[in-house]
Amino acid sequence: MSNRSTFANLKAFLMKTTQDMQTRYLTAYEKRNELRRKRDAVRARPAQLSDMKAMVAAFVRGQRAQYVAKLEANLAPFARNPEKMRVEAERKHLLTIVGVPGAEFINAKDADGALCALFGEQLVVAMNSALDDCKFPEAGLSLVERDRQLRELDIEIAELDAELEELSIIADEAGIVITGNH
Repeated sequence: MSNRSTFANLKAFLMKTTQDMQTRYLTAYEKRNELRRKRDAVRARPAQLSDMKAMVAAFVRGQRAQYVAKLEANLAPFARNPEKMRVEAERKHLLTIVGVPGAEFINAKDADGALCALFGEQLVVAMNSALDDCKFPEAGLSLVERDRQLRELDIEIAELDAELEELSIIADEAGIVITGNH
């Protein structure tokens, strides 16, 4: 075999290797971008009604728990010294600090807490009914399914990012210039 044919074979091999590397890089790059678009689409889908109802119920129950803790702390002085309840000013103060709607100086957060504590489950039922009457976009994924899909996509994207990085390093070390979008 002549030197000329050896060089021709070597040139063909190098060109094919360069072309294969570029094809592999661009394929991985396009796949990564496709997965990023898919991830964005998953994140943009509307919430399911059941998730909104669960969020409202959790809020109401959380407000109730906060209110009960505050109620306990605020009533402790009266529990320790019941004589304070006999004094009009103390009783008035008692109603204010426990957030009884209609008491003087009550703030909106106290009123929310009191309503959630006193009427929590009825409030959840009423809110669920109101949510049923709302016109929301077509339901998307549940939060659980959304999180699962996002985790899977993130893993695939990270793997492709690592592959692209590895291909870039190999190409740089070999003196191969990968052209195209990157």
